[in-house]
Amino acid sequence: MALISVSSRPTIGFHPRFIRYHCPLGQTSTRFQGWPQGSFSNLYADKEQGSTQYYDTFASSLKDLFATQTQEYYISAAPLCSNSSAILPPTFYTQTDFVWVRFYNALKCNIGSVGFNSSLTAWHNSLSQLVGPTSLFPRLYVGGLSFANNQSGYVLPENFATAIERAHGKTRSRFGGVMLWDGTNGLFTKGADGETFINITKTALTSVAQPALDTFLLQVWDAQRSGLIH
Repeated sequence: MALISVSSRPTIGFHPRFIRYHCPLGQTSTRFQGWPQGSFSNLYADKEQGSTQYYDTFASSLKDLFATQTQEYYISAAPLCSNSSAILPPTFYTQTDFVWVRFYNALKCNIGSVGFNSSLTAWHNSLSQLVGPTSLFPRLYVGGLSFANNQSGYVLPENFATAIERAHGKTRSRFGGVMLWDGTNGLFTKGADGETFINITKTALTSVAQPALDTFLLQVWDAQRSGLIH
């Protein structure tokens, strides 16, 4: 579901009530014609332009709604690496559980660019300053392309694995894993040894994890299906 705008504080209360009625969390709903019957499990708010006002309040209202449920729900954001506050206000990120920073389609901070390391460090520091250095959330994820789709930011699988190692070293206290776009193509993109982009990424995450201490997540978005977690 894409929420078009949050234009005022009264609107804030509307959206969670809209979700509660039309998409009852964890319950079967047929209120949207044309949607497959099933339970509501996630909300995708596509915020790409417009005012940043009230989105932090919107997120906190969602948190209040989630707190009434027995199932766990999470809030995540996927900002461009070059754009930390123009699309969503900094205070919004204090309400999130995961921040998948897209280090692609942004020449100044793409993976493989000279600005990648500094942007990664800036995101880590910014999130830590917002919520405090001892807070485990939000977790920071490195977002990358799993295939060359004529957009900037794609690097070879082996180079992406190196970027993961560097990212872990620079953001260890907040590093959560990797987000890839997308899943299907990531299975077709192969490294020099014939391994898929996704498997090479999984191996890189495993190599930087300390047994019994670290659990990293690989979030794979699929152009043909909904988000898949591996």
